[in-house]
Amino acid sequence: MLFKSTAVMLFALMMAVLLLTACGDGSHSESDTLVETVTVSIGGSTAVRGALCDADIEVMKLDGSVLFFAKSNAYDPQRDGTEYNATATELLPFSERAAGRFAATRAFVVSSLPLEDTMLLLKVTGGQEIDPDGDGFVLENDIRSFAGPLYAYATFGTLRDGNVSVNLFSSAAAAVAAERHLFVPSTVTTILGKVAGKLFASDPAGGAIDAATLTRFNPSIVEDNRSVHFGDLNDPDSYNALAGGYYATGLYEGSEGLWKQDGDHEGLMDAFEQLYGTDTGLADSDSDGVNDYAEVWGGTDPLDGTNVRGDLLFPYQWHLQNTGQTAGANDGGIAGEDLGITGLPAAYAGSGDVVVGVVDTGVESGHPDLKNNLDMSMSYHYGTRTKDPVPLASDIGYHGTSCAGIIGAQGFNAVGVRGVSPMTRLAGFNVLATGRISDFADAFSRSGIAIFSNSWGPITSAALTDWGPVLEDALEEGALNGRGGKGAIYVFAAGNDRTDSHEGYANTSSLHNSKYAITVSAVDASGRLSVYSNTGANVLVAATGGAYGLTDPAIVTTDLTGVGIGHDTKYDIDGNVLGDSVLDGNNPDGNYTRFMNGTSSACPSVAGVCALMLQANPALTRRDARYILARTARQNDASDGGWTLNGAGLPVNGKYGFGVVDAAAAVAMAEGFTTLGPEQLIGRYTDLANVQIPDANSTGIERGITITEAMSVEHVDVWITTDHDRIDDLRIVLVSPSGTESVLAVGGENYLFGSARYADWRFSTVRCLDETSVGTWRLKVMDLRAGYGGLLESWRIRISGHF
Repeated sequence: MLFKSTAVMLFALMMAVLLLTACGDGSHSESDTLVETVTVSIGGSTAVRGALCDADIEVMKLDGSVLFFAKSNAYDPQRDGTEYNATATELLPFSERAAGRFAATRAFVVSSLPLEDTMLLLKVTGGQEIDPDGDGFVLENDIRSFAGPLYAYATFGTLRDGNVSVNLFSSAAAAVAAERHLFVPSTVTTILGKVAGKLFASDPAGGAIDAATLTRFNPSIVEDNRSVHFGDLNDPDSYNALAGGYYATGLYEGSEGLWKQDGDHEGLMDAFEQLYGTDTGLADSDSDGVNDYAEVWGGTDPLDGTNVRGDLLFPYQWHLQNTGQTAGANDGGIAGEDLGITGLPAAYAGSGDVVVGVVDTGVESGHPDLKNNLDMSMSYHYGTRTKDPVPLASDIGYHGTSCAGIIGAQGFNAVGVRGVSPMTRLAGFNVLATGRISDFADAFSRSGIAIFSNSWGPITSAALTDWGPVLEDALEEGALNGRGGKGAIYVFAAGNDRTDSHEGYANTSSLHNSKYAITVSAVDASGRLSVYSNTGANVLVAATGGAYGLTDPAIVTTDLTGVGIGHDTKYDIDGNVLGDSVLDGNNPDGNYTRFMNGTSSACPSVAGVCALMLQANPALTRRDARYILARTARQNDASDGGWTLNGAGLPVNGKYGFGVVDAAAAVAMAEGFTTLGPEQLIGRYTDLANVQIPDANSTGIERGITITEAMSVEHVDVWITTDHDRIDDLRIVLVSPSGTESVLAVGGENYLFGSARYADWRFSTVRCLDETSVGTWRLKVMDLRAGYGGLLESWRIRISGHF
């Protein structure tokens, strides 16, 4: 039945017993508990007009953990069969009826009893609806089975006092928050408040929400033997359309998936849009260039095209839109050398259904531009063993927070910066608090994470780094079985070891060579290779990393909050601030930095683009994502001599892979992409060469392996074993049957520490994408410096691809 928030409250606090707590050995007894009985009404919407009896109730914390289970009262014909009191002149007050309410008693440890304003989530499934037509009379022949689910948010105090009704109103409002950001009370209340402001004339639009406003999600009173009336609503048509549609009908059958339907793919569920009045088939209902989802979360009206909020520091974010701005440095870049974000349709700003894990130093959970997108229930701090990934003083600090902002700083909220995918969901994993390989492997294995952003690698590319089977097995497991078998996507920074005298090569890390990794190099604001960026045949694409922020721009992104805390300022030797750290006065609190750079910045840029691609097409496999990134990359730095066409006619460069990631092109290709199909492998052909490598000879030796199986190439692994004590002398090149050369090892410089040998070391190349596998694959090995000689003992090859 339906009731006003001003109606007589239900029997709320049935029993509250507080006994003294014993001190001593820490053991617990009954004297440690406060017993609360919570009584709540279930029912009261056009979809569920009357009370739901025998329904299952879960009351959850916002981290998803269940506070208690309960069951609503059964229907008792003797008790509930008549709706009239003794005078038979008006309906029996709802608070005096038992049908549909539930009383849940749980013993709490005193210290864990929720505070009055603690936000909770209710979920109701099953049961029987005793008054389908909502006329106030219960007729046994009309009782209907109900599957659900229904949802509602409530503060603990409101729940305890019985001022909550779970119905179609509360469900439509709660579903969008529960599915995407259920862990942030302020964001939940923003959503509920905006819906209340839309539907109820007496609520100020966008006003603050409190316990009283929450109860306004209960439809109006049933009185004088009438059905529900909508006199208090601004827009009863929106609600009637929802209640009479397939959402309400589906609830009887248990069609929970209906709440997740999003016809215009912008991120707001159709049920919510129908309540709010936005167009379920149009991502940008008011045609202001910002999708409805981003506007609702940003706090503006998606139906009013005049009030969209920007992001204060967006004009400095050249990696999103490069106009040649300096971003606080002395010089600017070249207009258009960016990620192509501004070419995206309005629908694509990221989705809460896609979670990107930041495997790094942690993420500041209270940051104003991150807190609404950071999912603490999916995060983990390996140092403190809690779900709050906030960096500690002992952690590296700002790095993970800055990476998270590049991926998913909230957009269109009039605060700070904007992420590449500003409405995507983030999870923080503070693995660098411990540095244990087992913790990295655990992070890689976390369920629910679609994309892992890894802005780290070997300490230096001047030594081979074998990460070992524990971590590599975790990477393989996630790539093969994550995302329901479609595969988690792992993005890695290529590293920052390049100097004027040292090439800096990403092929020296076993993880970065993996076919399960997307290895990314960095470009500056002029579209050229950043001076620090590693390169390699295993680099798939490049992305925006910037320079150092003094002469040329670095990346403007989130930082640890507070002036001088984190990375927001740089100082000279006299302690003077270098450059415009406050960005023309727009960063007075030091919550942002303009000094973030490195392949550490390029990696999360690509992770953000992958999130947009999965929003466009959730069915993409991890191989599809790699393929699309490569095929849609933009050829940058066209005058660089390293560009060649591979055997499939694709431009490729050892510095940039297939070019700079183009978000708009990648999303467009992702939208209707037909999956590559099952991965095919051509096994490990081995050549037991045992051939002497001539010392100080640039011609070297050449060996061949002929492959007859035909398929389209995606990735090539090459294992090398040498008997040569100075492998930094060796230049190793793989030549495909189509003539594409992949430099696996540079050689000829002081490349590796001391003496070392290749002992079945796996190199890889992506440069042969879409070439045919058929023909002779040739390996060239040259010793470029005098003094040491040795053998190529063996080499073998494995090709991954598709028919």
